[in-house]
Parts: sequence; C-alpha cells; structure tokens
Amino acid sequence: MIESSHTPKYLQKHQFQGQSNDCGPYCTAILLNYMQKTDIRGEQLGELMNKIAWKGLFPVIQRIKNWATFPWGVCEQFGAHGVKARWRLFTRPEILLSNLVRNIHTILIIGELRPKPWAHYLILSAYDAQKGWGFINSALSSPKVDWIPEAKFERMWRAYGRISISIEPVSPRPDEELPDSDPNH
Repeated sequence: MIESSHTPKYLQKHQFQGQSNDCGPYCTAILLNYMQKTDIRGEQLGELMNKIAWKGLFPVIQRIKNWATFPWGVCEQFGAHGVKARWRLFTRPEILLSNLVRNIHTILIIGELRPKPWAHYLILSAYDAQKGWGFINSALSSPKVDWIPEAKFERMWRAYGRISISIEPVSPRPDEELPDSDPNH
C-alpha cells in the first residue's frame, strides 16, 4: 500500500459537506486548513467562490453559483492563500502514484455522465492493489479513508477527462522550523 504521510492530518481537518454541492470548496478548505493552519469552512469558501475573481482586467468564473466548481476556481483559491496549485486534464495514473510517494497534495474530479450527470471532488490519500484508490471524501459524515475499486475509479475519473489538481507543499514558516540540534551551528 502507498499512503500519503499527510493522511492523518487530512482526516483531522475533514469537513462534512452535508447536502450541499460544495465538494470542491470543502476539499479546498480541508487542504488550506492543514497547509496554512487556517480555519476556513467549506461553505464559506463556496460562498466566496460564487463571486467572480479578477485577474487584472479578466474575470475568472470559479463556479456556477451553489452548484458546479471549476478546477481553475480551486486553483484560484489556493493562489489567494499563497499556495501554488495547478490543474490538468488527461492525468496518467502513474502521476497519481508519484504524487502519493512524493506527498504532493492532489485533488481529483470523478463522476458519471449517464444516466444523470454528476461530478465530485476528492482528496487523494492512498493506493492499494487490493482495495483500489483511497480518498478523503467530504460527502462522508465522519473522517475515514474512502476506498474506490481501481476499475470503478478509473471509469469515473475518465468521465471527466482525468482532471487532477496538484498543490505544491508549503515550506515551513520560520516559526515552525525545528531547532538545529547542533549547538555549533
């Protein structure tokens, strides 16, 4: 099994989205709260993302109000909090495994187009050859790793173009660095 060393903290910062369509804002809030030591609620972030962001003269539509969140909207929110994030289409599964090994925070979008279209954001947490892919899932009321069998996951991930959002780890702030154990240093 390959598991992100961040998993225990992801679980600690888990937030339940309830009946809302705010999985993108909730996943973003979970990671921001862990990475930046903030206390952002997913519903607050969802409300903020309902508004148009501006890149100079250009509007950035982050989500369709109270419904669908765009991956660039998630990246916009990470950027607003000083964290670099990048979204991409057609991500290969090997990249997901590499991100797990390298402890790169990763959000994925899965879903189905038929019979009724739906999509859902999840935080990648683990991979196991027997269980499949493990995620932190804001749709669950209690924090635990949610396992999706590999074939099912790949089908649902492919439905939305194998979108991934990679979030760069944040360097420790000076007040968080461990003291040097060498007294001559």
